[in-house]
Amino acid sequence: MRRLIDIILSTDPAVRDLSLESFCESASIEQLLAECDSLDAFRRSSQNLYEQVRALFFLYAIHRYHLPRKAGVRPGG
Repeated sequence: MRRLIDIILSTDPAVRDLSLESFCESASIEQLLAECDSLDAFRRSSQNLYEQVRALFFLYAIHRYHLPRKAGVRPGG
């Protein structure tokens, strides 16, 4: 999977400006985890600071908000 990497790398504003939320809403937990693996490898290999930071923000948001919601974990516990 690399849909989120494609969003980061796209030069087309229609793709580059897609929200993370729009992808995560329809993705399964397995898809999100696969995207996280791809994002982590990508950010470690990229020489571009913008790409590294955007990948880190995506990883943070997926782990902080989207995975817990998909797993049914309620805030605070």
